[in-house]
Amino acid sequence: MEFIDELNALSKTVTNLSPKIQTEEATKTSFIMPFFKALGYDVFNPLEFVPECVADVGVKKGEKVDYAILIDNNPVILIEAKWCGETLDKHGSQLFRYFATSKAKFGILTNGIEYRFYTDLDKPNVMDTKPFFVFDITKISEQDVVELKKFHKSRFDVNTVFSAAEELKYTNQINRLLNRQLNEPEDNFINYILNEIYDGRRTHATIERFKPIITKSITQFVNDLISDRLTIALNKSKEAAEETAEKMQAGPPEEEPEEEEEEPEEEEEEPETEEEAPIEQPPVEEDPVPVEEEPIEQPPLEDEPA
Repeated sequence: MEFIDELNALSKTVTNLSPKIQTEEATKTSFIMPFFKALGYDVFNPLEFVPECVADVGVKKGEKVDYAILIDNNPVILIEAKWCGETLDKHGSQLFRYFATSKAKFGILTNGIEYRFYTDLDKPNVMDTKPFFVFDITKISEQDVVELKKFHKSRFDVNTVFSAAEELKYTNQINRLLNRQLNEPEDNFINYILNEIYDGRRTHATIERFKPIITKSITQFVNDLISDRLTIALNKSKEAAEETAEKMQAGPPEEEPEEEEEEPEEEEEEPETEEEAPIEQPPVEEDPVPVEEEPIEQPPLEDEPA
């Protein structure tokens, strides 16, 4: 199962069961451990996912954080768990103390629904008072999935996550600020805008008079921005649909007939002709070589007697 699918399945479970969960232990078993299992950690391996990890604070001995994730036998992430029906606002100090006594680089405070991620951006080895990332399992966004993947066991790298934490921290704070000003703009925000558009004297009555106008203007601006983006997306979708319809009407592209490979013409073999036997010529009689006759020696003639 893909990571996003596991998160969506857990989101449904938390939404359905949270009203029925009455204890911290049930919250851990039903919500928190499955969440870290989805992040790729072996929650039943005490050498990797340590329950009740000792985190002595000063003279206090036996202090324990609910879970610690170890890498190379060193705690890297501390997890403090609370009951799902309990707010997290008053429990940050507890994790703060545990963080200071360990070598962990990240701390997570959770009630199984909301997860607050902390590190030490402001001062080394001292956990920041504000989380750099806040995640609600019942309201998963695409950006949440992107950030959570950085904590997945298969991708987790301390330096990479720490480098991204600062930008993420301020991005989230700006988003929350803008969201707050959009719904209930504060006086200093109204005053900032009036400084740009209003030349008269800015009194409390002036701020109150302009507050609904500015709120309406911001809402209209956001709605127009969303409408423009939706229009662009719909136009692209329409163009894609029309292109698909045209292709379907045109039917499948005609396949060009495959050219038959011409078989090489077989050369006609000339019929084999019987070789004519050579006509035997009679042997030419050679003229006999004349044999030279040796001269016959005549005996010498005897002289007649006188």
